[in-house]
Parts: sequence; structure tokens; C-alpha cells
Amino acid sequence: MKRILSVSFVVLGALLVLALTGCDDLFLETETKTVDRLSTYSVVQGSVVNALAEGAATEYWKGSGNNTLADAVVRFYQKQATGLYSSTPAYTATVDSHGRFVQGKEWEDSDDPDKATLIMDRVTGGQYKIQGVKDGWSFVPMEVTVAGATLETPPMIAYENEDVYSLTILLEWQDESIDLDAYLTYYTGSGDTRGKVWHGNKDGTAQGLDIKLHRDVTVGTLAGIPRVETITVRDPENTPADWFSNDLPGERDDIPDDELRFYVNNFTRGNTSLTGEPGKKSASARVHLMLNQGGNEAGEHYGTWVLPWNTGEDTLQIFTLTPAFEGPDPKNEFEIFTQTRWVESELDDETPRTPIGIRSLSLSPHAVDRIR
Repeated sequence: MKRILSVSFVVLGALLVLALTGCDDLFLETETKTVDRLSTYSVVQGSVVNALAEGAATEYWKGSGNNTLADAVVRFYQKQATGLYSSTPAYTATVDSHGRFVQGKEWEDSDDPDKATLIMDRVTGGQYKIQGVKDGWSFVPMEVTVAGATLETPPMIAYENEDVYSLTILLEWQDESIDLDAYLTYYTGSGDTRGKVWHGNKDGTAQGLDIKLHRDVTVGTLAGIPRVETITVRDPENTPADWFSNDLPGERDDIPDDELRFYVNNFTRGNTSLTGEPGKKSASARVHLMLNQGGNEAGEHYGTWVLPWNTGEDTLQIFTLTPAFEGPDPKNEFEIFTQTRWVESELDDETPRTPIGIRSLSLSPHAVDRIR
């Protein structure tokens, strides 16, 4: 009887081993499937910000009067194998009453086919152009790479459509511990002097143009408020051909009267850098330019500039704008010169000038010594 009982235990033990092995195989199969799903599909969410709202405004998605970005539609256009974005959005999301949008739902791991359909609301990994749409508003498009379980996008920037011919320049970054400042310089119309609009002087006038810093944020700005600064250049007469009078007598080569120059400066300094360097973190900033034709039509995206990385600058000139309104074939448009520009030191005319500029050119820690 003992012998029969022993054999029974052996057989029972073998069956238990097989059963446990089978369960283990089943568990591993389920886990692999779940990880694959999570790595392929993502929840994408973000905020929308009115670029003309005050920098300290906590309800930064609201405009004038009762106008708001709530109910705006956010469209996701996926990049194709051709390198071009699809003409039809792969996903759409709606901005809620708090200026937020979410595409996708939290994953509920289940083999139940009914629950598994939740994955269809999530965004497939890859590159996308995200574009907002709402009557009366202009939106800055942005590129994002979707990966991981959840992606928080940079803020989607918008502003109410302009009724006059104008430019909207937008500086955007993510790190709330860094304070960047936007500057726009212009010819004053007097001698060879140039003026500037910045946080210390938010309004300027240049040959009939109204220049204004609308939105300024600082390190003291509350957490969660998008780090976006905005400068507009408006023609109140809505006559772009009269913006500048070129070739004024006595004009110096380095003080052209027809240039608008846009700069970004890192106010914080310390252990931070505008573009980053070993031991100092980068602001990872971007600059967007929008051209508005007036008539309350949506603005045109002229371009986005991603600042250099690991070049050790705290101040950079990003681009120069020169109107192309004269000549044999005048057009109501701008010539845009992208420049990461270094400037000679500002000394008297009898003193030799020493170039100080971008580290790749002269190993100096700053790109310009003066914003002008």
C-alpha cells in the first residue's frame, strides 16, 4: 500500500509541475501582449494658450470678452512613408473648459474583446503634425513624436485673428525654472539709432508701426502656466507698402532702417544656458513666426526655429525680417533671414573691434554683446 501511495504522489507531483508550467507560459504570453500594446499606443494630452493673454493669467486659454479656446478641435496628421503629413487627420480631440485636450484613454488590461476596443482611442506611435482649429482664432502648428504610455505636448499656441496686417512672434519653452525674454529691435527714424521692445519697454513705434510685447513670463510666474512670450508688429493703417522708407541718407551699413531683428535672451543665467553647455542645462526653446493678412482671417505659419543645443550661448539673434515691398515686382511679403548671429564689440570707432560671438566661431560664451 505504501508503494502504491508513493507512486500516486509522484504522478500527482508531475501533474502539478505540468500545470504550473502551463500557467507560467500563459502568464508570460499575456504580459508580452500587454507590453506590446502599451509601447505602440499612447495617450496624448496638452494645453492650449492664448498668446495675447497676460503672462500671469491663470485662465490663459481665454480671449477677449466671452471668447475662449474651449471647444477648439485639435487635429493629428500622421507622417507618411513619403515624409509628408497626411491630408486627413488620423485623430481629433476637443479642448475642454479648462484649456486642456486629451486623445486616448487609460489602458485597461483585459482579454475581453469589448474592453480591448478602448485601445482604438489611443494614438499610434510615430510623428505627427498637430493643428488647432476654431473660428476666429489662429493656431501655431507643431510637430511631436508620439511614444510611451503618455505624452504631454508643448503648449498649443493660438491668438484671436488680427484685423490689420501684422506679424506675431512667439517664444516658447518648457522649463519653468528658466526665464527667457523676447526682444525685437527696430530703426527709430532718427540718425543711426535703433529702439527695442522688451520686458523693460513693452511698446514701441517705428515709422508708423506699432510694436508691442503682449505676454511676458518670469521665474515667478505660477507653475502650470505655459512659458510663452509674444511680440506683435502691427500696421494700424493696414498699408504694408508704407512700412519702411529704405535707403535713408547717411544710413550706416550696420544700422539698416528696414530691418526688424528678433533676439532671445536667458535672464536666469547661473546654472542655466539658453542653448546649453556641459554643466548647464539648456532652455530647449523654439520661436514661431506668424504672418497675418488682416481682415480677421486666420494667420499663416511662416516658420518655427528650434534653437541650437550645447553651443554655450545666453543671447542669440534668431532672424531678421526685411520687407520686400519695393523693386520692379513688389510683393506684400517679407524676406526672412535666419541667423544665429554674432556681433562685434561696441567700442568707439578708433578702438579695434574684437569679435565676440558664437562658440563655434570664436569660443566666446555669448553670441552677441548688445541687442540692437
